[in-house]
Order: sequence, then structure tokens, then C-alpha cells
Amino acid sequence: MVTINWASVGRADPKADSVARADRFFPFPNSESADAGERNIATLILGGLKGAIDFINDKVRTHKPCNDCYRTLPKKRSFQEVWDDPDVWIHYNGVSQSLGFNRLGTKEIAVCFKSFMSPVGQPGKPNVMQVAATIVHELAHVNGAEGDPDKRDNSAERMLKCCLLGQMFNPEVFGAIDRQVEENRDDQRNILV
Repeated sequence: MVTINWASVGRADPKADSVARADRFFPFPNSESADAGERNIATLILGGLKGAIDFINDKVRTHKPCNDCYRTLPKKRSFQEVWDDPDVWIHYNGVSQSLGFNRLGTKEIAVCFKSFMSPVGQPGKPNVMQVAATIVHELAHVNGAEGDPDKRDNSAERMLKCCLLGQMFNPEVFGAIDRQVEENRDDQRNILV
């Protein structure tokens, strides 16, 4: 399975000195922290991450249409092959205003705080399906999906349609969403599990 940068792992971003803080990889917050604020945020985030991982493991990972769609991407790996690769890392970023990002040319992604924000009408609950959609989208970039928004290629976002996350699909997402922060700031895509 992919490797998660839990607080207990604490893997440092190898590019921390050469990228802006908003583009760095961090461990997920520590739910065992002595700081009550960090504990509360960590509880929300870890609940969302664990729910998303369970959804992906139980439903997406072996879903044939998802695996077939992933094979159409440039690196030709199925979703299950990407998901089962222990060299793929999932990190956290609480600074960026995007939902998530992939560092070009690597097997490393970040899921940002915005992905975890509570669904409309459900305060205090993480948006599990948005977290799952962000992971599926970003792993498509790991599998070679285009990431240049100027090319207007939304192949990473289209993977949501094949991977049981069609309700989360946004046809206006083209690669590097962090370049589109202003136009997507109020975009809240929510479905219930």
C-alpha cells in the first residue's frame, strides 16, 4: 500500500529548502500532541484520512473500471498498482489553499487541509469523499496524468468518474489547481458516504 507520512514517521520533505512553504510536504498532525488545538485538528484530519483510505481500500482499489481508466494514463499502471506501491507517499499540507498536489516527476502527493474541511451541513466532520477524490486525482498525476493547466487536460480529474467518485468530478479542474485558487475558492463538492 502507499506509504502515509504519519506524525510518528515524520519524514522530512527532501525539497524543503528549495520550495515555498505552501508547496512542502509535512507529516500528518499528531493526534497524541500535548497541544489541545493540534490534537483537535489532527482528530478531524486523521478521521478524514482513515475514512478515505478505507473507502479506497474497500471499493476503489479493486474496481475494474477504475483500474482500466488508470491504465489509459501515460505510465499505464492500474489504480491498484499505484495504490499498492510502497514508494508512493501521501503527505499533508496545511498551508496551501489547494485541495492537494503532486510534486512533478515524483511518487509523492500532499492532501491539503481544504480537502478535509467539513461538508456543508456537517460541522465537525471531515469530508471523507473529498479526501478520497483528492487522493485518486493526485495519484493519477503519479501515473503520468498531465499537470499543466495551460494544456487544458483534465485527465487526472476524469479518473474520479471511473473510480466511484463521479459526484466529486469538476470539469473545470485542469492540472495544477493551485494556479486556480481564486476561481475555485468557493467550490465545495460534497457527497455523503
